[in-house]
Amino acid sequence: MRTALLAVLLALGLAAPSSAAVIQTYKGAPGPGPAKYDKVLVEQFGPASARTVLVLVPGTQGGAGDYAMLGPEIAGRVSDLQVWAMDRRSYQLEDTTGFDTGDADEAFRYYLGGGGFAPPTDADTPWARKWGLKLALEDLRRVVKQAGKGGRRVILGGHSLGASEAVAYAAWDFKGKPGWKDLDGLVLIDGGLRGTFDEADLEQAKQRLADIEAGSPWLDLLDAGVPWAAGILLGVGGLYAANLPDEPSPVQDFVLLPDAFKPPFPATNAALLAYAFDRDTSPAALRLLHVNGGSLATSAPSAAGSTAA
Repeated sequence: MRTALLAVLLALGLAAPSSAAVIQTYKGAPGPGPAKYDKVLVEQFGPASARTVLVLVPGTQGGAGDYAMLGPEIAGRVSDLQVWAMDRRSYQLEDTTGFDTGDADEAFRYYLGGGGFAPPTDADTPWARKWGLKLALEDLRRVVKQAGKGGRRVILGGHSLGASEAVAYAAWDFKGKPGWKDLDGLVLIDGGLRGTFDEADLEQAKQRLADIEAGSPWLDLLDAGVPWAAGILLGVGGLYAANLPDEPSPVQDFVLLPDAFKPPFPATNAALLAYAFDRDTSPAALRLLHVNGGSLATSAPSAAGSTAA
C-alpha cells in the first residue's frame, strides 16, 4: 500500500511539533462536575498585535493539536492575522505522558504495554454526561470574547464537528444576543450543519440522550467497549508511521485493534495506518475520516515484513 498519509498526519499534529504556539488557558462556563474543569486551552499562532483573530474548533475527538501545522502556516501567509486553536474542556482528562516522549516504542509501552496509563472510568466522570452543545458553545463564547478584545475582528471556523459548532454558534441565542453578532466571518472546513437533521428525528435524539444517561458519556468510535482506544491506537499508530514508516508494525497484532483494521498480511507502520484510513479498506463507520491512502499490492512483497507498494 502506498503511504500518502499527509492528511492524517496533519490532522494528528504528529508530523511536526507545535513549538511555535503560545498556549493560553481561559476560564470556561460554569458546568457540571468539579470547577477545575471549567476552563479551555487555546494555542495561538502568529503575532499578538494582529487585528484579526481566526478561532478554529477541532473535529470529533480532535483537539488544538489538529492545527499544529495548519495554524502557523495560515498565520504566516495572511498578514495581520493570529490563529487560535481551541481545545475543549475534556482535554484536561487526557494523559499525554507517552506521546510527550516523541518515542513510538515508549508510547506503545506506556499506553498499551502496562506502562502506567490509567484512563478515567465512566464512574469517575458521571457529570460529563451533561457536557453537551450548550456548555460547549458557552465555553467557545468565552474564547471568542477574549479574541475580540481591543476591537479585534473575529472569524470563527472549524473542521468537521468544529465547523458544525461554528455554524451553531452563529445561530445560538446567548441570553437574547445572537452569536453572529460576535463574529466577522465563518470558515467551514469539511463540515457544517446542512443535512444534520436528515438522519435523526426528535424521537431518535431522545433515545440517544437516554443511551448516554444509561451508558458511557464518551464516544466509543471503534465500538470496542473502550472509548479511549480510538485515540490511543490512532496516536500510537501515527507516531510509528511518522518516525518508523518502513518498520514492521507492532500495533497490527494488538488485541484491542479491531480486525477491520488488520491487513491480511504483515504490514509496515505506514502501510497499517494507510490501510486503516484508506477509502477502499477502512471501515464504513470511519467514512468521514477516509483518505486516498494508496492501494493494496498486487503481488507479495520482496522484503519480509513490508507490504508497501
